[in-house]
Amino acid sequence: MKKILALALTLFLTGTALASDMGVIIGIRNDSAESKSAGVDMASQNNFQAGLIAKFDVSDAVLIRSGFVYIQRNYLATVAASDVTLKYNYFEIPIGVLYKFNDFGGAFAGVALSLNQSKSSSVSGMEPTGVKSMIMPIQIGASFKFAPQMGAELYFETNGGDIDDNLQNNKAIVANLMITFE
Repeated sequence: MKKILALALTLFLTGTALASDMGVIIGIRNDSAESKSAGVDMASQNNFQAGLIAKFDVSDAVLIRSGFVYIQRNYLATVAASDVTLKYNYFEIPIGVLYKFNDFGGAFAGVALSLNQSKSSSVSGMEPTGVKSMIMPIQIGASFKFAPQMGAELYFETNGGDIDDNLQNNKAIVANLMITFE
């Protein structure tokens, strides 16, 4: 797993020299998921993410959007009137197609290769079990600039599969602030 991450990061960093647009992102996300277990109520949680995003020209209006992002996916589970926070940390490599409407905005869609790095729980002894080492959520959103080197991304992310033995169908709404280096 560490070798795959090191290779992905190396390829991304060497490829950024060819990027038409690259930026540092920092964002918030609201994650939700469904429990497979009866009697467990799930509530959404606000989480954090940060990383690098690069855009590579294919044509004047079409770009490839990729990057390397650290992501928190935490969920609040209520079991027998007790709250348990389930915590998952990922390194993610998004790969998508961005269609630019103009120099200040565009829409994108793609997938993200999310590699699980850690899992824990707020209650000792209740660590998540059967956590998938890799998930591939689908991302659909918009990217726009409101200043020459500052912009934002808003997107929806969904993963129809399982996160672990007890959680499935995770979804997120994400807002990133992006500082670009052209």
